[in-house]
Amino acid sequence: LEKDDIDFIFLSETWCAPGKSSRLTPNLCWTREVERRTPVGHHPYGYSIIFNPGKAKKEDFEIIDVSNEDRQRNCVTIKFKGLQFICCYASPNENTELATMLQETRRNLIQEIPTFLIGDFNARHTEMNDVVTNGNGRVLQEFIVSNGLEWIKPSTGRWTFLTHHGRSAIDHVIANTYGASIIGNVKVCEEVNMNSDHKAVIFDCSEIPHSNSVPIIRPWSRFRMRDQMVQFEC
Repeated sequence: LEKDDIDFIFLSETWCAPGKSSRLTPNLCWTREVERRTPVGHHPYGYSIIFNPGKAKKEDFEIIDVSNEDRQRNCVTIKFKGLQFICCYASPNENTELATMLQETRRNLIQEIPTFLIGDFNARHTEMNDVVTNGNGRVLQEFIVSNGLEWIKPSTGRWTFLTHHGRSAIDHVIANTYGASIIGNVKVCEEVNMNSDHKAVIFDCSEIPHSNSVPIIRPWSRFRMRDQMVQFEC
């Protein structure tokens, strides 16, 4: 966090839950204060944020659960410094899960707030840096097109999931129109060891003034906005 001057990291699969480990860093913010249902394995309640104490504090994060209470909850919305992040995890085995989750996020995809849909979608698509397309990839691509969103192509790196069995691009950054106008320097850190099969996806985002309307981003004002950068990792 300090080395790359990153504000926070979103983790979609921690394999742990609040109060279950004394070894966890104190600058960790759980997105749900509930216990996991099973002792091991993937679990949506493992969503968490690790923030840089030199650049952010817990009070900066407003956590909003966008999912229906009686469904398996696999996404959360986080508001941070005038920006909105919808953080997701989708199973590689069930396309209907991703479709349901994406539909639940639609109400938060308002253009007045720069919004980023981020996380592990287990979605492969030839139009999103992969060499094949799977079911999740088709669902995600259709959602992007039908809702006027933009898949953000990394300027550096490609493969977000690397194992001895192969590689794929399944972790994505997607933005609404406002978000796409202020995002930059998206990179997949393929060479960095994260002690995981997944690689970090990092991007910069211009810090924005609080406003009730979408500004017109002219070249000169966008350049000035770039003077203050907020970095995130998903």
